[in-house]
This record gives sequence, structure tokens and C-alpha cells, in this order.
Amino acid sequence: MTITIQDSASRDPWFTNDAGEERANALVSAGRALWRTHAGVRSLYDALARMYGNPIDVSDGATSFALPSINAVESAPTINKAKSVVDTFVSNTSQVTIRPMFLTNRGNWDDMQKAKRLQKFVDGGLYVSGFRELEPLLLRDAAVFGSYFVKWRAEKQANQKWKPVAERVIPYQILFDPRDARFGKPTMLIQRSVWDRRRLMALFPKQKKAIAAANSFVDEHAPANMMEADFADLIEVFEGWHLPSAPGADDGVYCVAIDDAELTAEEDREYTDPRFPFTRFCYEEPNHGYLGTGIVQQVFKVQQCIDDLFNRISEGIETVAVPRIGLSNGAEIVKSELTDEPGTVVRSSGDPPIPLVWPGMSQDVYMHFRWAVDMPEALAGFSTLDTQAIKPAGLNSGAAQRAYADITAKRQTERLKRREQATCDAAKQLIALFRRCAAADPKFSLTFRGKHDLEEIVFKDVDLDDDAYDVQCFSSSFLPLEPGARIQAVNEMAQNGYLSRAETRFLIDMPDLSALNELEVAPFELVLDRLHRMVETGKYLPPDGTMDADLALKLGLKFLNLIEIRGASDESQGLIRRFVVDVERMLSKNAAPPPPAGPPMMPGAPGGAPPMPPPPMPGA
Repeated sequence: MTITIQDSASRDPWFTNDAGEERANALVSAGRALWRTHAGVRSLYDALARMYGNPIDVSDGATSFALPSINAVESAPTINKAKSVVDTFVSNTSQVTIRPMFLTNRGNWDDMQKAKRLQKFVDGGLYVSGFRELEPLLLRDAAVFGSYFVKWRAEKQANQKWKPVAERVIPYQILFDPRDARFGKPTMLIQRSVWDRRRLMALFPKQKKAIAAANSFVDEHAPANMMEADFADLIEVFEGWHLPSAPGADDGVYCVAIDDAELTAEEDREYTDPRFPFTRFCYEEPNHGYLGTGIVQQVFKVQQCIDDLFNRISEGIETVAVPRIGLSNGAEIVKSELTDEPGTVVRSSGDPPIPLVWPGMSQDVYMHFRWAVDMPEALAGFSTLDTQAIKPAGLNSGAAQRAYADITAKRQTERLKRREQATCDAAKQLIALFRRCAAADPKFSLTFRGKHDLEEIVFKDVDLDDDAYDVQCFSSSFLPLEPGARIQAVNEMAQNGYLSRAETRFLIDMPDLSALNELEVAPFELVLDRLHRMVETGKYLPPDGTMDADLALKLGLKFLNLIEIRGASDESQGLIRRFVVDVERMLSKNAAPPPPAGPPMMPGAPGGAPPMPPPPMPGA
């Protein structure tokens, strides 16, 4: 075997070139070369999207897939089990909201409160950026293509405020060197996209002249009728990242390029982040490489088998399983009387006509077809009842529904963990993005909906050093989503003494009961809100007559123990102690007076109740 060693100087990576036109042309050249290398990936994605029933334009141009057509309908599977299983996965998975939790390592009380507010800030960022709204579509990308990618960037609004943006990226737009990414951790990524010229000028106003002179993107594969209607002025854009080779290294590079021009601002050309600005999730992690495997690829052959069997059965029914009439040679019958009208009387002499009906296919074919139709759910870890949104007959109690949900969720446990990891990565990406926004605008803040009203938080007031906390992600609630199972679980905890009556109503959280629940838990929330505000603001808020004093004393003592263990300042502890003392005084003041004493006893009279008279004598 002969090993050929190429001269590395003849193939310098794009990120080693000098900034400006030289680096831009090197990046564009590398991006187009990798685009050709990934042609097989795009062909696979095209086939997967067609099988799902939603063809895509893998060229990023104005092809026929941009508009609905009869061809897309005719090429779709007949009994689309792949789509059914994908939609079931998306529906079941998107019901569970994954929340990042910021945990301090035995930090003081102030750091813990800061971490809670940082968690609230990140929760708001996930909604403001559009990530939560995109999640169902992203999960569908993972199920169809095997992976989803979310790009994180900041966008300046008309009011000059920065806003985080979560942008969906179709997996075929992500380009990488297969050798660099063979172990799943590439050091260089390129995103190829097609932008509107005016939009690009608005994003890079300093490069308007170069953008105006750039050649328009032409889709070589577009049909002639689409080329005639191509009024969009699009430009091919390549965006590249090269990670630093080591922590603190200065060789990380970021570049946005078109032909003959680099669009990146000079201050943004050095890339210091140890990760790419993408959150990546794979339905099935690859054993080798960077792109995952999705549901559609797993059931591809089975879906083809279903289509083939369905077409064969349909053809057999149309050609073989056609009713025929057999007549004996000597039968005398009027052929015109043989019609398909019900109740027709046929006169004949000799043997009567005999109906002849043959099955379109053998029973083996029908059994094989039935097996193939049930197989996609089994491969994906769902049941046929899941895809039809039907619960098993007789499954009525909350405990039974909860047990059934646990069984059906076992196959998705590993996938749920990977989704939690992806959400943790999204939280870290957001924090890095927030810090860049705060560096540009020290007053950078987010306004989002709290439990009762809108709340605005300034990022610099909640930012923590990375070493001060750890990010972990959990489901938004460990309680079942189905109402009956949820009520059963909460009631069991209440019966075992883990929850009070107010806490039980708070956790049931049913829309139909929300107004009533708000009234029931209001005393509980009022006390906790006042305790937290005292610690956060350092101002004393005394109890008043509208509070449930017994509840205030109970929660106040627990809260005092908590902040003392967590290392709150003496001033904060003093405020809570003062609150508890005032509640005790209020309770003693409102206590009922003792009952009045009885009349004085006669001297020499024995203590206790007077003696009972003796019972009457028998016969008296």
C-alpha cells in the first residue's frame, strides 16, 4: 500500500489566510468544495423529506419544491407510517418542557438568589429568542433528518436594544470536513446560505458597495418555468468558524464572506468561544461522524415495503379480485339480464349462473402487509395506540394511566436525556450571547412575563462567574401531564403527608380550576412573596391583619432556617426574625381570653364535682 503525503502548504485552510479579500475567497472556495462533498448527504435528506411527505429544496434556490405541486402528492407514500410515527414523537416530546436549573456549589445566600434570577433571565431568553416556539419544528427536523441545529445570534431592534435570536438551520446547510468531524467534534464549521441582497446590506452597512457588486445567486438545477419567475435578488453567503486550538489561544477565527469581500467587522474576526454558536441535537447519536439518524431513516425500508405491498394488493384487487359469472355450456340465458343492479331476476334453463370470485392475493401477503404496517411504531418505541392517540380499553384510573405512560416512555428515556443536554447547551449559548450584548450595552435587559405581571431584569445584576454555578436541565414537572394521572399523583403525596392542602391545590394546576386555585393559594404566595422581597431589598415588610397568621409563622420559621443554612447575611436573618416575632405578637394579641373562674367553693367542701345521689332501692 502506498501512502501519499500532500504538501500542506498547497492546501492551506481558509482560516490561516490574511483577513480581508484573501480570507473571503479562501472561505468561499472551501465552502463550495465542501458543498460538493456533501452532495450525498443532500440526496439522502431529499429522499427522507419526500418519504415524510414534505419535499425540501436542497439547493437553497428557487426550485419547484418552493411551491406545492401534484408531483409532491403523487410521490408521497400511500400509507405514510413514517409521517405518523414522526408526528407522534413530536407531539409526545414537545409536551415536556425542559428547563435549565442553575445550581450553586454550597454558595452563599446572595449567590443562590442571583442564580435564581439568572435562571429566570435564561427562561425568559428561551422564550424571547423564539426557541420555545421553534422546538416542535426542531424536533421534527431531528426525527426526519436525524439532527437539528439552532444558531444563536443577537439582533439590534429599531429601539436600539439588543435581542437574542434563535434561528433554525436546516442540517444540509452545515458543512464540515468529514475527516475533521469523524469523532463528532469538528474544529471548523461552515454555514452556506442564500440571502436577500438588501437584507445583507442592512446587516453589513459598511460593505454595501461590495454587496451591491456581488453576483446574484443562480440555481443551475431550477426548471425553466421557475427561472422565468425568479424575481428575488439573492446572494450566496458563507459563514465560517474555527475554534481556538486551546484555552486562551488566539487562533480562533470567524468570517462572513461573499465573492471577493469579507463582511465581518474587524472587531469580530477573532473567535474566542470554545464552542460553535449552534445547539445540536441528534435523534440517534452516530457511532462515527457528526450527523445523527432519524426515525424516517430507521423505517425507510419498512415504508418502502408497505408501499410495495399496498400497490401489489391494490393491483391484485383491481385485476384478479373482480367478480365474474360462470355459465355451463348448455345454459340458456339472456345475457342482457346479467347486470349489476340489485334485485335483478335472471331467467335460465339448465344450470344457473355461478358467481366466481378469487382473492386478489394470498393470505400470506395480507399477513405480511399487516406486520409491515405495525413495524414502524415498534422500531421507534411507540405503540399503534400512541400514534392514534387512543388509550387502551379499561385504562381509566389515574394510577393505571400513569403506569402505562411510564412504560411507553422507557424507550424515549435516552432521547430525553440528550434533549436535556441540548437545552443545557442552549442555556450556556444564551449566557455567552447575553454577555456580548451586555458588553455592547451595559443596560441590556429582558422583559418577560412573570407569574402575575411583566418583569424586567438587567443582565449585569444577575450575571455570575462560570465557576460559581452548574447548569442542569430537568423536565418542567415530574408530575404526569394527563389530568387523571396528575391528580392521582398529587393526591398520593398529600395522603402520605408530603403536601398541605394549599400545596396540593397549587400542584394540581388545572386550567378549569385556575381561578379557584389562585384564591386558595393566595395566602401561601403572599407570605412567601413578602419573605423573599425582604431578603432581596433589605427592607422590612411587617405582617398585617390580612395575612393568615398561623401560616405566616410556619413559613417564616422554615424560611429563617433555610436562609441561615444557606449563609444569608445577618441583616437578612434579622429581618426574618423580626417578622416571626411580630407574627407571634399578632397571634398572642388575637388569642381568645381564658374562660372566667367559677364561684368560690364552700369552706371544708371536698374538691371536685358534688356526689351523685344513691340509686333507689328495689321495690321502692
